[in-house]
Amino acid sequence: MMMVIFLGGMFPVKAASGVDPVSPVPIFKIKLCLEFEFGKHGTAPECPGFGICYLHIILSPLNSQGLEINQAIGEAYFENDGHFVAEFKKSQLRTDTRDKYLNGTFLVEEDYELPQDVLNAAQFKGSYTIKAGKYNIAEDGDILRIKF
Repeated sequence: MMMVIFLGGMFPVKAASGVDPVSPVPIFKIKLCLEFEFGKHGTAPECPGFGICYLHIILSPLNSQGLEINQAIGEAYFENDGHFVAEFKKSQLRTDTRDKYLNGTFLVEEDYELPQDVLNAAQFKGSYTIKAGKYNIAEDGDILRIKF
């Protein structure tokens, strides 16, 4: 199954804290346009199960209309504390997509290592693995947020 997350492109967004406690220079996050395919890693093209089967950078967002059950539009970035975060607008999700993949928790059935091109684009140094497990989904108004 394919879950597509199209993000607003690579652009700096002021971090919630605004400034680094050591430096008066504002801290910025880089948001990326990404395509997520939900399911177990290494099982493409079918990608049964839950988690992240496939992830890569795309160049531009698509309109949210006409999405399939396994597709959504959202944003992904690294927080200043080093966690990878994915956000989805509830108003742009199909009800059945939310019920299956984003209903209170997000299940990752096996570890998933983020691709190097995603890490490079986000200016993240080193590697990053989303560990198998259940991740709580925080709701903030229209936003569903998963912090890995």
